[in-house]
Amino acid sequence: MAARLREAGADVSIHILPFPEFGPYGWRDWADVVIAGDVLDNDMEFGLYSWLAGESLVKQMMDKAARTWLAQASTKIAAEEDATKRAALIEACFARMVEQAWILPMRHTRHGIDYGPQLGGVPLARCGWMDFRKLWLRP
Repeated sequence: MAARLREAGADVSIHILPFPEFGPYGWRDWADVVIAGDVLDNDMEFGLYSWLAGESLVKQMMDKAARTWLAQASTKIAAEEDATKRAALIEACFARMVEQAWILPMRHTRHGIDYGPQLGGVPLARCGWMDFRKLWLRP
C-alpha cells in the first residue's frame, strides 16, 4: 500500500505500533491512515452489527457528525425486527462507510477454532479469543 501511495505522489511514513502504544489511541492526532484488523463474531450478522455499534477502531478516526450518524444507524438496525431489512440496513451502513472513505475492506479471513467434543461454550469473542469464563465440560 505504501508503494502505491508513493507512486501517486504521497509522502508516506509507516509507524508500526505495539498494542500498548496503539490501544490508547494516542496516534489519532497524527495518523492519516490506519491499517488494522478486527475479528468478528461467528454469527456474521451479530458480528457486523456489534462492530458498527461497538467501539470499533474506525470510530476513533471519525468526526463527531460521523459518529452521531453511526450511532443513529446502529439504533435503527437494533430496532428492526425483520432479518432481511436488518441485513439491508447493515449493508447500507458499510456501503456509506466505504463511499465516505472511512473504511477500505482489504480482505476477509474466516477463522475457526478446534476443540474437543467435551468442551462447551467456545464461540470466538470479538478479540479472536474464546471467553474462557464461559467454557464448560460436557458430562
